[in-house]
Amino acid sequence: MKSIPALVRGQGRGLTSLSPRLVAAVDIGSVKTACLIAEWNPGKKSVELDIRNGLKIIGFGQTISRGVKNGAIADIAEAERSIRIAVDSAERMAGATIRSVHVNVSGGRPQTMVASAAVKIENGVVTQSDIDAAVSLAVSKSDIGKRHVLHLLPVSYAIDGVETPQAPVGMHGEAVKADIAVVSMEQAALSNLRLAVERSHLELSGLALAPYAAAKSVLAPDEMELGTILFDMGGYTTH
Repeated sequence: MKSIPALVRGQGRGLTSLSPRLVAAVDIGSVKTACLIAEWNPGKKSVELDIRNGLKIIGFGQTISRGVKNGAIADIAEAERSIRIAVDSAERMAGATIRSVHVNVSGGRPQTMVASAAVKIENGVVTQSDIDAAVSLAVSKSDIGKRHVLHLLPVSYAIDGVETPQAPVGMHGEAVKADIAVVSMEQAALSNLRLAVERSHLELSGLALAPYAAAKSVLAPDEMELGTILFDMGGYTTH
C-alpha cells in the first residue's frame, strides 16, 4: 500500500511540532551529521511574506558521520552515535532539550514523477475536497510500487482546460485537473533512517528531500516563483 502524505498547502506546515517556539532539524549526510535548532516566532508580520523571517537560529552542532554510505544508513548503531553527538552539541548551545526533529533524505534512491488526474466538480464550484480528490486520483495512478511518498508538490492546476496559477478553489466549472510532482523513496531506507533517529530518543516529526530542503532554505520567493536550478553537492551524492 502506498504511503501518501497530505498535500502541503503552506510553507509553515509542521513547524510547531516540538513546541510553540522551537523547531529542530537533523541533516544526516555521508560526511557530516548536523543539527540545527531555531526559535519560531509566528507573530511576526514578516512571516506572511517568508516563513524564514520568523526563525532565529539558537543552536548548532555537527560531527563526522558514521554508519552512513551514499546518503543512506548502513550501520544503525554508528549512525545513532553521530546523531546523538550532533544533537547534544546543538542542545548545549541552545540551552534547550528537543524531543522531535525534521530530517533530510538524500539516500533511498529518491525519485520524482509527475502524475495527472481530473475529476468532475460536484456542485459546479471548486472546493478543497475536489482538489484533494484530483490529487488522490493522480497519486493512485502513479507507479511507485511500495515506495514511500515524501512530497506531493503541485505543478499546475486547470479548470475546464484552462490553467490556473494556483488551486482554483471557489471558481466555477465542470472539471478540475491537477498535475502533481510525486517524490518518493525506498521504504527500507526510510525504516532504517527512522530507526536510527528513534534510537537516539527522538521523534521523527517530518521528512524532506535534501535538495528540496536546500531550495526552501536559500532561494528567494521570486526565484522559486520564476524557476531556478539548484544543485545540492554533498560529499558523496549530488542532487
